[in-house]
Formats: sequence, structure tokens, C-alpha cells
Amino acid sequence: MAGYVSHKLIDRKFISDTSNIVGEAFDRAPFDSSGWSEAVDILSGSFPGSAVALKNVDPAARTLRFDCIEGFDPDFIRSFRDYYMQVNPWLDCFAKVGPGSIIISERDFPARDFAHTEFYNDWLIPQKNVEAASAIMLEASATDIIVLTMHYPLGGAEIFDRSTSEVLLRVRGQLKRSVEMARTFERILGQERSVSALLARSDDIAFVIDEERCLDAASEMAEVHFRSRHLISSRLNVVSVLIPDIDSWLRRTLHCLASDVPLDSTSRIFRHGKDVHQIVVGLLPRSISSLPISWRRQFLVTIRTLSASSDDQSVMEFGSAFGLTPSEIRLCSVLAQNYTLKEAADTLSVTHETARQRLKTIFQKTGTNRQSELVALLKRLM
Repeated sequence: MAGYVSHKLIDRKFISDTSNIVGEAFDRAPFDSSGWSEAVDILSGSFPGSAVALKNVDPAARTLRFDCIEGFDPDFIRSFRDYYMQVNPWLDCFAKVGPGSIIISERDFPARDFAHTEFYNDWLIPQKNVEAASAIMLEASATDIIVLTMHYPLGGAEIFDRSTSEVLLRVRGQLKRSVEMARTFERILGQERSVSALLARSDDIAFVIDEERCLDAASEMAEVHFRSRHLISSRLNVVSVLIPDIDSWLRRTLHCLASDVPLDSTSRIFRHGKDVHQIVVGLLPRSISSLPISWRRQFLVTIRTLSASSDDQSVMEFGSAFGLTPSEIRLCSVLAQNYTLKEAADTLSVTHETARQRLKTIFQKTGTNRQSELVALLKRLM
């Protein structure tokens, strides 16, 4: 390594200035996702001959969820993503160090210890100048870790080890804080996605779940069906469809959508009793696509009645004849089953006062004065 470069890399002002600039990029990253790649670019440019990678890894599944890489040949980046990530022997080393640890490969896990592996011989060595490395590992959750790695020539490891590990140590707190903020933002955005997806769907059986079918949000109609255990149920916050064949189909569909497996259809028509329904599943879009954290995928499930039983049709025809709104028709449908107004309010997940006001409006539209008169009219016309 040239003397000028060697001297520069161990200069205290250089290390301080580089750390400050990289730290500022990490500070911006939760608010401007370009900050992640900017930090990687700064590190790679500041250390001549180095290659830098910021990755989100699932060590158990050995999958790469996010990466931002600079300084590697594009062909090697592609082969790493497509295959060599899965056979990377250093993944097993991360389990041996605590979160936040600074790892220096020649000190902790020398590349020569993996000389027998496919990764070493077919991916690492052919690049000739990335055999040594320093890294910082953060545990973002139980299933994903954040790794910031700086690779450099083995011949310059003595100098690079000292300077890169010092920079990583200085920016560690800012990187950790930014990852935690990004995770918080993603959680908040997930809640907003759930609420937004259900807007204008109060009259549908609609709910938002994740791949494990954990319930995030549900429409008013879905809540009614959860309580009555008609079509769907929610036990311990896990949603099930009460028709086994459709429940199995939903499970498979969620798994395929979460794994980006192509599907011929994300809807299914089925019969339950006298009614014919259609269930539709859709993946909600991610608000920010370039965060180095795992994305908890959310799905909107909608169940619509395509043809109703004769009683339901009669109530709808009754409502249409008197100009009732959908919420007023639902109240009539429940009252026709001899529910009290309080029981009807509980079933529909509305307050007693809301139900009372709706009933008052129904009286005006139908020319009735008491609940018993309304129920008698309903049964006479049904």
C-alpha cells in the first residue's frame, strides 16, 4: 500500500471527519432513504481499494432482505445475491458475537479458515482484493440482522483493520438509532396502511392480516361476523375461515404472495349454506421500499356475498322500498331476529345511542312508531 494512503488512513482527523460525514448520512436515512446508500458510498470512497456492503440478513433462512453495495464488480454482486449469500460461511460466525460487536476478520474469523469452502474459492478469492474485512453487526429483530461490512486487500489489512474498525465504532450508535427509528416508522406506516385499506369498506367483510393471519384491523361488518362466528372467526387474534377448504386456500395464497410466488388467481368463489360468496386477497403496498429492515407484509382480505339467501334478499328489498341506508338495513336484519335494541347495537358494534338514532330514522321512513310495529312489518313483507 502506498505510503501516502497508509498515512492518511491512520490520521486521526481523517478518521474523525469520515466518521462524522457517515454518521450524518445515517442520521438522515430514516427520513430520506437515500441516506443508507450515501453512507455506503462515502465509506467506499474514503478508503481506496475497499468495497462496502450494508445488508439485512435472515441468518436462519440464509436470505438477503436488503442490500446496498459499493465497490464490488457487478457480476460478483449478482452472483452473491443469487447464490453465494446462501453458502456464506461467515453467516454462522455472527451467532458467536453479540449485537453491536465490531468484527475484524483477520483477528476473529480469518478467511484462510474457510479455504475449503465454495464461497472462499469461487467467490471471494477471484476478486483478489476483498479477502480481509471489518464489520459491525446489529440485531434488528429475532429474524433479521443488520450487517455493515468493509472489505479490503489482505496485504493492507494491518492498516485497514485499525482505521475501518475505528470508524465503525464511532458510527455504531448512529446506525443503531437510525435502524430503530426506521423500524418504528415502518410499524406506524403499517398501522396507517391497515386503516386506509378499510376506508369505504364498512359494508364489506374486510380485514387486514399478515402472513401468519394475525389480525391488524377489521371493518364493522367483519367484526360482526367475528362475534357471531359466521363465515369467519378470530381466536387469539388469528383469523380463520370456517369453511376448511377456503381456510386452506387462504393459507396457501398468503404464503405465495409473501414469497412472491406467481398465482393464477387471488380470488375464490364458494358456497356457505344458501349463500354464494367471493373471497379476494391482495398484498398491501409498502410505503417505503428501501429500508434496511424486514418488511411485515400485510394483506387485505375481502369477502362479498354474490347471491344472498331469500331472507337476506327480502330485507334488502324492504330497505330499497323504503329508502333505507345499508347501516339501517343491517339494523332491520338483526331486529327481525327478535333482538332487543341493545343486543342489536352490540352485534353491530355500535353504541346504543347510534342504534337508537338509526331506529328513529327507520320509524320515520317506514311510518312505524315502535320497534314491535317495525318487526311486524318486516315479517309481514318478508
